Amino acid sequence: MNDFINKVGDNILNPLIYLMFGVASLVFAWGVYMFLAHLDSEEERKKGGLAMLWGVIGMAVMLGAKGIIRVICGTLGITTGACELF
Repeated sequence: MNDFINKVGDNILNPLIYLMFGVASLVFAWGVYMFLAHLDSEEERKKGGLAMLWGVIGMAVMLGAKGIIRVICGTLGITTGACELF
C-alpha cells in the first residue's frame, strides 16, 4: 500500500502540484507586467491587479494541497516518496 501511494505521489501528484504552482507563478508575473505596463489605464491596472491576486491565490492553494498531502501521509505513517517536503 505504501509503495502504491509513493508511486502515485511521485509520478502524478507532485508533478501536477509543481506544474500548477508554476502556472500560478506565471499568472502572477503576467499580472505584474500588466499592472506596470499600463500605469496610465485604470482598467488595465485593475486587470493586472486581479491577475496578481489570482496568482497568489493559486500558489496558496498549491501549497495547501502539499500540506494536506503531508498531513495524510503523517496520519498513514508514510515518511518517504510523495510525502517528502518539496
